[in-house]
Amino acid sequence: AVLHPVVELVFLKPNPQRMFISELIVRLRYYSMTDGVWRHGTVLNGDGEYGEKSTCIFFADCNRIELHSCGTSIQSTSARSVFFNVLVNLISEKYPSLFVKSIRFGSRYCESSEIESIFNTSGYICDDNSGARLWLRSISRLFAIKEMATESPQVGKWMRAIVKTA
Repeated sequence: AVLHPVVELVFLKPNPQRMFISELIVRLRYYSMTDGVWRHGTVLNGDGEYGEKSTCIFFADCNRIELHSCGTSIQSTSARSVFFNVLVNLISEKYPSLFVKSIRFGSRYCESSEIESIFNTSGYICDDNSGARLWLRSISRLFAIKEMATESPQVGKWMRAIVKTA
């Protein structure tokens, strides 16, 4: 298995409340491993389009969500994609005032002020250590940049959370 760079999302106030985290976990239960759900997180399984496998673990603490994932390759990120899809949909539907103020992807840290310039250039945030990239345009709703958001019901096809750099 290949470990992917850790993703950390820090939210602006209002902080994600217990109800938000509970609803997120309930929505993710279909994708979770048996006994892989606890009070502040869950373990997700993902199967990609070409048979690749991935796993994603998320933890919620105060105003922070941290994701750890691995897969059969650096591009096997279907579990992470499912997490982001469910997170974006939940925030869009029930918590429209909840926004991310910063993101850390591996060794790269960005405040919300940098995010818009990233959208206007490549749309990716890169981890300097692994060379992996996270496509921020697919999760733009988290940063209050609605016009950049891509909407589609197809999990895994509308969002490639990580791709290997050339």
